Amino acid sequence: MSTVSSSSPEKANVATKRIHLSGRFTVAKEFYEFCYELIQLAIKDMERNKISTLKEIIGVEYWEENFVDSGQSWWVGRCVAHMVANNRLPLKFAGCKTNKSLLYQLK
Repeated sequence: MSTVSSSSPEKANVATKRIHLSGRFTVAKEFYEFCYELIQLAIKDMERNKISTLKEIIGVEYWEENFVDSGQSWWVGRCVAHMVANNRLPLKFAGCKTNKSLLYQLK
């Protein structure tokens, strides 16, 4: 599954549906929807007043096994931030950590 931005020298398959994110980035709709489903499952167990990073919400072990080495953690973060900004998830922004990881909280 490709998460290549539109500004990359690699060209996405013309038939692949793309979601436009902020900063002129695009992501494959299939990957975007995967991120949506993953977060929907993860937030079911989230405490209402707890402020967490995306890595904590999804689970540190799952995050590191599936996103860190593949380089997709940045893309997952962009997708979820886009969903939150567009009210697709029952989360709100709650600041950011010193390493610029966004923090989230249930609405």
